[in-house]
Amino acid sequence: MYRRFFAILLSSLILAAACGSTTGSLVVGVTSQLPDLDTLDVVLQVDGEVLSEQQLVVGPGGTTSFPAELAFDDVDDGSTVAVTLRGFDDAGTLRVERQLETTVVGGEKRLVRVVLEAACRLEAPGGPPSAPICDNPTSTCIAGACDNPYVPPASQEPYTDDWAGTGGGDPNDVCMDGGTPSVQVGVGQSDFFAVDDYAVAQVEAGPQGGHHVWVAARLKNLTQSGSITEVGAELPSLGLSITPLKIIFTFDQDEGGYCKIFGLRLQLDIDGDDIQTMLGQEAKVLMTITDANGTVGTGEKWITLSQDIL
Repeated sequence: MYRRFFAILLSSLILAAACGSTTGSLVVGVTSQLPDLDTLDVVLQVDGEVLSEQQLVVGPGGTTSFPAELAFDDVDDGSTVAVTLRGFDDAGTLRVERQLETTVVGGEKRLVRVVLEAACRLEAPGGPPSAPICDNPTSTCIAGACDNPYVPPASQEPYTDDWAGTGGGDPNDVCMDGGTPSVQVGVGQSDFFAVDDYAVAQVEAGPQGGHHVWVAARLKNLTQSGSITEVGAELPSLGLSITPLKIIFTFDQDEGGYCKIFGLRLQLDIDGDDIQTMLGQEAKVLMTITDANGTVGTGEKWITLSQDIL
């Protein structure tokens, strides 16, 4: 009788210990190759039930920036978690849609990476799409093709605070060739365009107030993922220095061993200066890129601000 009692007690203790480790946490780490995104609609689900729905403002002055973290905390072991991401530009046009599913592992905090890829970018209505439309609910756009959104637990990583600057990419970084860092500053909303010094850059009005020009860069020997891009400007004729925009985006591969970033919205009147006094003035655009290894590359380009506002 006592032997049976202790056997039952031992089984209860084992069961209690197991129950104490049956929840786990998972972080979805989101980075983007589309720097013109303004808002990101996010839906989180656990076993088919909606956990939360929210809209994140990721454009200039927004409350969220990339890399972003979406967390599932204390979820039962073996539960299926799902994320739906829909990114919009400042005109409210859907630019990218991405889904992800995975399984929570109890007793651990893990990471799954999601990249909003340029290869999955949707063009404006009426224009040719650069990515397939994945109408099947069990598929999503990955690397420019419709694929299974499920990530098996074996592909998850242990979570660390510095995940954005480590791993998750091709071990043969396409932006690196062992030389010195190079940053060529240009312009462009949808691609990188090289321009001569003092070329006219069109000033545009933003949907949330403010005025900007579109800046881009071509670079080499700075890590493709985890690099911090900082772009500001100086207007010597007015004695102004524009507060820099600072973002983390994964670079696109370009020709000749280079990478590129485009669609950087440099707001000229972010500090409250009068945009009218800036029109027609010469501005020196300054860019600094600090990569995941701490390597720094810099570049600059003189532009002439347009006389009008688009």
